[in-house]
Amino acid sequence: MNVNFMGDEPGNWFVFVDAKTGEVIDKYNGLMHADEAKTQKGAGKGVHGEHRELHITQVKEPNAGTKFALADYSHENLGGIVTYDAKNDNTSSNDTLYVGNSAAFIGDYDRALVDAHYNSEKVYEYYLNEHGRNSLDGEGMAIISKVHYGTNYNNASWNGRWMTYGDGDGVFMTSLSLVLMLLPTK
Repeated sequence: MNVNFMGDEPGNWFVFVDAKTGEVIDKYNGLMHADEAKTQKGAGKGVHGEHRELHITQVKEPNAGTKFALADYSHENLGGIVTYDAKNDNTSSNDTLYVGNSAAFIGDYDRALVDAHYNSEKVYEYYLNEHGRNSLDGEGMAIISKVHYGTNYNNASWNGRWMTYGDGDGVFMTSLSLVLMLLPTK
């Protein structure tokens, strides 16, 4: 569950609750302050081992130190290019911003997330440079990817707000995030 609020002490809390017991499993305030979030260059390996240059965000997490998120806020007037991990779940209740311990996303699990993040920036650049559009909607809409959807899910989808990518079953398909998807313009 995500609770976002303003006030004297604004918050963007992510709370994970056990559906059977109602017990809070984990919680954290994802609110980033201007002095905490810093966009920088990072790198990773794609699904087939390709080297990918990435724009990522350095964040300070309470009790965890400096981490690196697949979140790109380097483009003017764009709501961001943000990549979430669906953790092989087929609901959106477990989606979390993908955060690593270093600016190098090179683990096997990282690869599909890296491709989705990298390809999302390429889609943004395509719309901007080829059509003069600021993002998919022409108004700076955030480009959101949700990766590792379901188990052995052989598909990808667009719901009007975000892209969802399955990992494939490893036989018929591999991760769908390696595909550069361009949505039709209005």
